[in-house]
Amino acid sequence: MKHLAIISIIIVVGLSASACKKEPAEVALDQMSTMELIESSMNSSIEAQKETSKGERKRWAESGIAYANRCVEIAPNTPECYYWRAVNTGLYHSVKVVGYQRGIKQMIDDCNAVIAMGRETYDNAGPWRIQGQIFTKLPETGGRPDSLIRDLDKALVYLRKAVDLAPTYPENHIALAEALYKEGEEDAARNELDLAKELAPQWQSDASYDEWKKEIAKLMKKVDGKK
Repeated sequence: MKHLAIISIIIVVGLSASACKKEPAEVALDQMSTMELIESSMNSSIEAQKETSKGERKRWAESGIAYANRCVEIAPNTPECYYWRAVNTGLYHSVKVVGYQRGIKQMIDDCNAVIAMGRETYDNAGPWRIQGQIFTKLPETGGRPDSLIRDLDKALVYLRKAVDLAPTYPENHIALAEALYKEGEEDAARNELDLAKELAPQWQSDASYDEWKKEIAKLMKKVDGKK
């Protein structure tokens, strides 16, 4: 998951909903309601995160984007449509690096749309968390003058906002810990990891629970190695 800097931009959100395993785009999009499109886009992201095959992950993410695009088309004032498009776009570019700058800009626009619609707390402050993760994990240099690059100042602002809005959600603390570690603030990073570790058992039903445990252990090792 960490081969190139951009490949690590996969956005693993905490999902407590159970996915209904279906083939991507099994139902004609124009026959689906807004709620069905939202659920299908969310479930596609869950299935994409489970896949170890890059091809299957890409296929599920593409399906999730298609559901979300249709959702935005028929319900442009529904924040969930934009949010799940952002999530699936991140998953898509975790395996397909070509065009990732355009994808990231779309993700940021979608997250800001959710915030502008008054749903900044959606998915445990997901719109803030996603943007913070993006600016933490981006490469430090870009190939073009307009390329988005790593910006830890921005990342810390976004991730602290996520923690403020959803302080009991472990992933917010894990993401903040990673940004703090990259900023050279090892003690603050360890404090966030300790909080995440303390909170995690309350979220054992979350789809990301096992991934959180791995991330906490990996980051703890990095922080300890700097001391």
